[in-house]
Amino acid sequence: MKYIKFLSLIWMSLYIVGCGSNSETNAVWNSAETVTVIPSLYKTEIHDAFNTHYEYYIKQMHKRLEKDPNGCGKNTTAAAEGGCSDTYVLYDVQTYMQNAIIYADEQSDTEMIEKLLTLVLIPFEERYISKDGLWLNNKDVVPRYRKLWGVEVELPLTQYFSLLTRVLSTAQRHNVPTSITQREIKIIIDHIDKWINTIPLPPTYTKLSDIHMFKIQSALQFADYASQSGIEIEDLDKWKRMVQDYIELQIKPKWEKVDCKDENGNGVDNCLALWRMGTPANSSYAYSGYGLELTKTRSDTDPHAMFDAGGWVKHPPKRAKKVGADVSHGRRFNWFFETVNRFGTPFEVSIPEEKLQGWANNLAYRVSRGTEKDPKFTIFSDGVDGWYRVNYNGGKGPRAGFGYASGDMDIHFVASSYGMLGVYNPKIYTWMKAWAEKHESKMNGYHGGYKLDFYTSMAINMNKELMDLL
Repeated sequence: MKYIKFLSLIWMSLYIVGCGSNSETNAVWNSAETVTVIPSLYKTEIHDAFNTHYEYYIKQMHKRLEKDPNGCGKNTTAAAEGGCSDTYVLYDVQTYMQNAIIYADEQSDTEMIEKLLTLVLIPFEERYISKDGLWLNNKDVVPRYRKLWGVEVELPLTQYFSLLTRVLSTAQRHNVPTSITQREIKIIIDHIDKWINTIPLPPTYTKLSDIHMFKIQSALQFADYASQSGIEIEDLDKWKRMVQDYIELQIKPKWEKVDCKDENGNGVDNCLALWRMGTPANSSYAYSGYGLELTKTRSDTDPHAMFDAGGWVKHPPKRAKKVGADVSHGRRFNWFFETVNRFGTPFEVSIPEEKLQGWANNLAYRVSRGTEKDPKFTIFSDGVDGWYRVNYNGGKGPRAGFGYASGDMDIHFVASSYGMLGVYNPKIYTWMKAWAEKHESKMNGYHGGYKLDFYTSMAINMNKELMDLL
C-alpha cells in the first residue's frame, strides 16, 4: 500500500495548490485552465520502478538479440552473416521506456539518461551488427510470420528508433556523452532516409499507421540531435517536406468531434477523437459492435457466451460504425503529439493546443467510465467499448477463446502514456489514481514497467517548451 498512500499525498497537494498557490514544487493551474504537475513528489517511486525495469531489459536485450544461425528461415544470406535475432525485444523496450526518457529529459536526470543510453546502444554492439547492410535481421520466433524471417521488420525497428533518437537528442542536450560512431550515425540516417521516402500519403493511403508516426518521430528527434552535434543530414529538406505533408494530410483530417458530458452531465464543446475507422479489411475490429451483452464464457448452449466450448467465436461479425484505435495502440498517439510539439518548430509543424485539449476531454469523459470507486476504461480510444481481436490470428492453441472485452484494456490506459494529457484535463489523473488504488496487485506487474509508466505519465509536463528543459 506504500505507493497508494504516496499518491494520496500527491492528490492532496494537487487540490490544495490548485486553489491558488503558484509554487513550482507542486501542481498549479495556469491561465488556459490546464493543470501542470511538477513531479518532485514522484522521484523516489519513479527511480525505484525505473531501476527494476532497466535491469530486466538489459538482460532481455542481450538474450533476445543473440544471433541464431538456424533462425533465419530460408534466408541463407542472413544465416551466413551469423544468424537472426528476436528484434521484437526492441518493440517491448520502446513501449515501456519512452515515458522514462521524456521524464528524464524534463528533469535533467543524467543518471537515467546515461542508463537509457546504455540500453538503446546495445543493438549497435559488434556481435549484433549484420554485415549485409540491413543491420538487424529478425528471427523466426513466431511461425505464422514466415515473411518476417531473416529480414528487417519495420514495426520493431521504427518503434525502437523513436526511442533511440529521443535518447540521443536528450543526452546531447544534457551533456551526456553518447560515444556514437560515424558508422552508427550512417545506419540511423540511412534508415530514416529510406523510411521517409516510402511513407504513403492520401489519397493513395488513408490509414493512420503507427509505423509511419514512429518514422516521423525519428526524423524530428534525430534532426534535433544532428543540429546539436553539428552533423549534416544531406536530405534534411526532404525530411521536412514529408513531415509537413504528413501532418497536413494524415493528422489534420483525422480529428473528429464527438459528444462529451462532464461529471456533472454538462455538455463539453471541445471533445475530439482521432482516427475513427471501422475498416472492413481489418479483422481486429470485426466484433467491435458487441459489448457487455456477451461474455468470455465458452459454451455451446449459453447464448450470451462469445465462444463455443472449443473456444471458437460462435457469433457473426458485428462492426461498430465508427471506432477508434484500441487503447493499447492509441498510447502511441500521445508520444507522437509530444514529439511533434517539442521538436517540430524547425520543421514548421505542431499539434494545436485546442486539439490536445479536445483529445484530453475525450479521454476524461468518454474513455473513462464507471465511478471513482469502480473506475473503468473503454477498449477503444474514442469511447467505444466493444470487442477487439476476437480469435486473433486464427484463434487456435493459446488464442482459442481469445478477445479483448470490456475492462481488458484498463491497465493499458493507466500504465502507459495517457497521463501526459492530464495537464489539459486533470480528471484523467483522478481516474488513473482511482484505478491504481483498486488494482494494486496489477500495478505491481511487468517487472516495474506498469508503475514506471503510471508515475512518469503523470509527472510529464507537455506544456514545457524544449528550450525550457535545460
